[in-house]
Amino acid sequence: MNSATAHDSLDSYFQAVPEPSPVISHYTLILLIQPSTDKILLGKKLRGFGEGKFNGFGGKPNPNESMRDCALRETEEECGVIVPPEFLLSGGTLTFTGLAPKQMIVHLYRVNLDNFPFKVVLSDEMDPTWFPITSIPFSLMFDDDKFWLPKLLSKAWSADCALEGNFHFDGDFVSNYILTHNDNLEKKLFHELHRGGGRLSLKEYNEALHFALMTQRRFKKSKVERIIDVCGGHGALLHWLMIRFPNCKSGVVIDPAKCDSGRTKVQNIFTPLLQKKSQTVKYVNEKLEDALLKEIDASPSPSTTLVVACHACQYLTTRIIEACEARKVAYISVMPCCQKDETGGFRALGQKLFKSGKVEAGVVSDMMTAGKLSHFYHVKVTLIDEKITPLNRVITGEWADTNNADTTNPKDEQRLQRAYKKAHQNTNPKSKIRRIKQNSFYAATSFALLAILSQPSFFFSLPKQPPAPRLATSNTILTTLFGSIIGFAAGKLYYGGAPKEK
Repeated sequence: MNSATAHDSLDSYFQAVPEPSPVISHYTLILLIQPSTDKILLGKKLRGFGEGKFNGFGGKPNPNESMRDCALRETEEECGVIVPPEFLLSGGTLTFTGLAPKQMIVHLYRVNLDNFPFKVVLSDEMDPTWFPITSIPFSLMFDDDKFWLPKLLSKAWSADCALEGNFHFDGDFVSNYILTHNDNLEKKLFHELHRGGGRLSLKEYNEALHFALMTQRRFKKSKVERIIDVCGGHGALLHWLMIRFPNCKSGVVIDPAKCDSGRTKVQNIFTPLLQKKSQTVKYVNEKLEDALLKEIDASPSPSTTLVVACHACQYLTTRIIEACEARKVAYISVMPCCQKDETGGFRALGQKLFKSGKVEAGVVSDMMTAGKLSHFYHVKVTLIDEKITPLNRVITGEWADTNNADTTNPKDEQRLQRAYKKAHQNTNPKSKIRRIKQNSFYAATSFALLAILSQPSFFFSLPKQPPAPRLATSNTILTTLFGSIIGFAAGKLYYGGAPKEK
């Protein structure tokens, strides 16, 4: 009996299976369920791939045919059931390797047959047969069906179910698989980005998603109408952000490098979602500094523009901040990568300022970035999970006054004045006299206490020649007076030397 290894992450799965072929074939698979009788209609394959096995209905789409249209057509051809399009629910996608030289991506659909009248017909390709849902013949089906079909059938029929799975076959049996229910948009899109050929970096896309989430939480979603992604490459970060900011109408990806394979996949997956809200994206492959200024100037307004940069080096991060300050861009979010000085030297900042092992140059560099950004922006530094990326510091800035960039915040000015007065309060003449008196009083009290404690009778009585009370009192008074004079003189000397207020 074979045993299959279940994985809890795509990273683990892809490490366990061979690199898949870049050649991909897409197929549809439709499952016909009749909940009123608790039965499922399966077809026994009479010829071709999978001959003799029971399966759902479906096949390969014709040129320029959508997956949904393919599922409806194949179902009618193989079992005679005509499914109204509105009753066709998405069930997710499954990716298979090892069954054939190429990858197979199967798009799942399911139908509730109680919703409309139907007729089942035998075809030359499939022999339709009813089975109780509790007695599905998994031993007569493909080995992967026993893993995903029960999960798909356990979901409610009132809404689409996003079941995502990857299966690798060794011979007739599954050796490795990962199966998840993607119950939110981010999860579904994330798995779609890593399905099939041209697989992209899992770490990179995970960073992009969490950077987008952190940025979205920082700013008001309703105010951002244009997003500029600097060093954006394939554009995944920009597309994540455009979904998170519903009022954003346009976005730009600026990067001298052309990431054609990643860009194509990102666009294929995200474009249908953006088109629903008439959002547009363009790619600019030019020098970063020049292109950024041009795209900011092309924006409807700097007060509704967001500039982002995920893992831009310190040198480029500084240039980005300077460009945003020059054009008074309202929102900026950066996650600096390698730390460089103004000349672009790698780690030069840390080498110049800090001894090795004493201070982390990256932290100090990020603090300097936040300080530079704070000249015109309200700055916040937040962290994402270190497991996602060790360079996890997100620095965000919101223009201090988006309506009038030259206006200083009154509260900031008041706080500055209070701090200044507190730091220079010794220049106040009244305060100086008060401190001199306090100093004299403390000195006199100390001398008096010492004089009293110095009298032998304070601790014990000597049998011979006890000190005269009057002499003890006189000594105490003289010591206190002497202490007051010394204390006042010392206070006058110390405070009198302070600079006078101009």
